[in-house]
Amino acid sequence: MPSKAAAREGVDALASVKSALEKDLGVRLNWGDDPEYVPEKLPLGVPQLDTALGGGFSFRRITLLVGEESAGKTLLAMMAIKAALARDLPVVFIDVERSWTSEWARTVGIDPSRVIVSDPASGEAAFDVARATVKTASALSPAPRKSRAR
Repeated sequence: MPSKAAAREGVDALASVKSALEKDLGVRLNWGDDPEYVPEKLPLGVPQLDTALGGGFSFRRITLLVGEESAGKTLLAMMAIKAALARDLPVVFIDVERSWTSEWARTVGIDPSRVIVSDPASGEAAFDVARATVKTASALSPAPRKSRAR
């Protein structure tokens, strides 16, 4: 267990990193326990799932779904896509498992012509697509509203 002085140095170093990132990136970063930071949620329409997710997926976040083959990752993603499209939100699906099919999307009620699908050749390419998507979306969308804790 670190001494109190070492722990304090760690906290101070982390605060310095936070300040530097805010300055370099021009964004506000939040501490994990900030009571004023409550991200907006996108409910998926399945009460038990929305409860488990704390109200749904968080807006303005990249969500990575990980699990065994046939665990339901693509179905869960398609539920989120359908919910986003119902709110006229743009969607990019980065398909590293090659699981997207237009036919299945239509079966779940998604208009595939409203979804950008990327099937990158590598993990690095997937992150490149995600990075470019975030960068482009940030330039096109207004600053996020600061949500208040309820």
